Amino acid sequence: MYRYPKKMVALVAVAALLLIAAPMAGVTFRTVSAAPTYNVNSDGVLTSVSGCEGNIVLPSTVKVINAGVFADNTKITSVKLPNTVTEIKYNAFHGCSSLKSINIPTALLTMGNGVFSYCPKLTDIDTNHNAFFNYKNGVLYKSSTVVAVPSASAVTVRSGSTTIADYAFAGNTNLTTVVLPAGMQRVGNHAFSDCNKLNTVNLPSSVNFIGYGTFEKTAIQNITLPSGVESIPTEAFSGCAALKTVTLPTSGLREIGPMAFQNCTSLQSLKLPDSVSYIGRFAFNRCTSLKSVNIPSAVTVINNGLLYGCSSLQTIYFYSNPNKQKDKFGALVSTWLRCRPRWAPAHRRPPPCPALTIIASFCLPDYLDCYTIRSHPSEPMSYRNATG
Repeated sequence: MYRYPKKMVALVAVAALLLIAAPMAGVTFRTVSAAPTYNVNSDGVLTSVSGCEGNIVLPSTVKVINAGVFADNTKITSVKLPNTVTEIKYNAFHGCSSLKSINIPTALLTMGNGVFSYCPKLTDIDTNHNAFFNYKNGVLYKSSTVVAVPSASAVTVRSGSTTIADYAFAGNTNLTTVVLPAGMQRVGNHAFSDCNKLNTVNLPSSVNFIGYGTFEKTAIQNITLPSGVESIPTEAFSGCAALKTVTLPTSGLREIGPMAFQNCTSLQSLKLPDSVSYIGRFAFNRCTSLKSVNIPSAVTVINNGLLYGCSSLQTIYFYSNPNKQKDKFGALVSTWLRCRPRWAPAHRRPPPCPALTIIASFCLPDYLDCYTIRSHPSEPMSYRNATG
């Protein structure tokens, strides 16, 4: 049998490899995605999905979309829901940052909180003549409740609305202004969280409840709380770095929750009404521009870190019943301002306290290393930093 020369065989092999490796003119290659998978149980609940991107169409076997099923999917752009869907549970589409359009089936009865939170590109919600949900001017309503406002920039909530649902505006990075109607009563938990361009919002006098984290990390500069608000809950204004002025009701306000004004670095002063009896831990943590604050006489518990990191603090007005609070003063200063009793080891002491005036309604003990505390018969009495 004839044998080809080894050199010829080698040359043919090399030529074949070059042909295979050479790019083909006018031809582009792309990865073909696998078809999406929808896991639906025997009750019609969509429990999980995979491979969903671009435009997706859910099967007609779906009756309920489970909580968080599509959460943080950044690849889907539109969703078509079948008319068999009667319920969408909380956070179902939370964080779908590329989602632009979705329909509300005619059979839908219930929608959980935060379904469209952090979906800043969602501009088209087709309610498809649903009898319960209505989408108008960028706002999704159910009866008198604002359910979701994922992407609108300037919002005037329609008359007759009484409630803003939890997470209704959360993550709307386009939002700049909100006008709420008279008769609004409840602003839900995290309603405006992370609306980092929101600088103007009015709270009508009818509002009697704001939830935890309501205005967290917004750009609001001024806020007036109505007289019906009894509590400023946990992290209500946390991270509002532009907040300069807060006007509180003169009566009725009972408590300031933990971290309520944490990291409000532009806030310079705050007048707490006499009705306040509780101030939570770290309520004013790292309010670095805060210069003065008063502690109402009804406050009987000193919580940790209340004024921690308030490096510009100049004056604390501390009026109280000596029988209730005299023994708590050490906690007020040593915990809030990070001072230490003089017996603390030197290596554990923080830098000296800022120059500070304490105005109190009773005599105070001498046991703080950065203060000279003296008895004085007048009321109120002032105490100044001994090293200042």
